[in-house]
Amino acid sequence: MTIGSQIAWDDTVLPFQLDASGIRGRVARLDGVLDQVLKQHAYPSVIEALVAETALLTALIGQAVKLRWKLSLQVRGKGPARLIATDYYGPTSDGEPARIRAYASYDADRLDLKADPFSQIGERDLLRPVRTDPDPLRPRLRRKRRARSPAPLARRRHHAAAHARRGRCRR
Repeated sequence: MTIGSQIAWDDTVLPFQLDASGIRGRVARLDGVLDQVLKQHAYPSVIEALVAETALLTALIGQAVKLRWKLSLQVRGKGPARLIATDYYGPTSDGEPARIRAYASYDADRLDLKADPFSQIGERDLLRPVRTDPDPLRPRLRRKRRARSPAPLARRRHHAAAHARRGRCRR
């Protein structure tokens, strides 16, 4: 494998289909993305495994539904791993890559480094999509609604009479 083809396969989600058996699915490889996400935090190995699994699942779902927006997934638990959150930002135009970010909140004192990573979540809400935004780069601004004062009584009567004359209102 050449360096060029290795780089091209580094962060990819590809659909596949086995015609003879009718099986369809997706194969994902997120080496560079996961390395970049995980090196920003000093997570223990069990938390790293949970973050990697959740990021992979987020990429598979986001690419499968062809999102052009933001998909957020959260795994919340009552165990030592309290929260695993991932965001998938779909490509803004054709040919551009999608982006992923991930975060984990955990209790280091309660964490068992030899146990199965999924047991560290405890009782949980496994998959919860949070929201999608039409533009992930623009912060959401809420418009202030201006309170409308009711129209003066004379103007409302005039408006109702004009509608009645045009035959739009029944009396």
